[in-house]
Amino acid sequence: MSSAVTHITTAEPSRTDALIVVANTRHGPGGHHRARALTDGPDHDHLRDPADARAYLVDHGIAVPAGAPPPAAIHRMAVLRDLVRREAADRAPGTEQAPRPSDAEIAAAVDGVAFRLGLDGPRPVRSGWTGFVDGLLPALLELHGVEARLRVCGNPRCRFAFIDRSRNRSRVWCESAACGNRIRVGRHRRRALHRPA
Repeated sequence: MSSAVTHITTAEPSRTDALIVVANTRHGPGGHHRARALTDGPDHDHLRDPADARAYLVDHGIAVPAGAPPPAAIHRMAVLRDLVRREAADRAPGTEQAPRPSDAEIAAAVDGVAFRLGLDGPRPVRSGWTGFVDGLLPALLELHGVEARLRVCGNPRCRFAFIDRSRNRSRVWCESAACGNRIRVGRHRRRALHRPA
């Protein structure tokens, strides 16, 4: 299995990894690496359907509450997603900007959030889907510690957000074996078509 942050392989993903997966609930038509790559089409928004939202998170290794997320949780995740994607796009010139949540939306997303401190760090007081989204908020703060490494995949048909954990901060693709390979193969084919006979 891939080591990319979009396909979590550890027993329990970090809060930051979980937030990145939520941020990638919206991506380009070529963002499903295990499926046939699409060349055209609209962005995929997995938060449009609550059952799809839950399935997407589970498929990417995120432990979620039972049942589909209610509308309030979907809206709060969309606000957090747009904050992360906007931050990532700011670091990638030419990348389509995510919508900026309003101050009122941001305030609503954090309204009523409370944590108890344990040996493993802050844990949300609330439970269910409300607590799940509450638990993403510390990751938003943690993301500021690595914001210089926050990237958008160089494949314009993918556009996954990821954290560049490479030593020299030079990673371009969310997953080199998928997006990187697709771009390299595409370049090779274009060169071959234009090569004189």
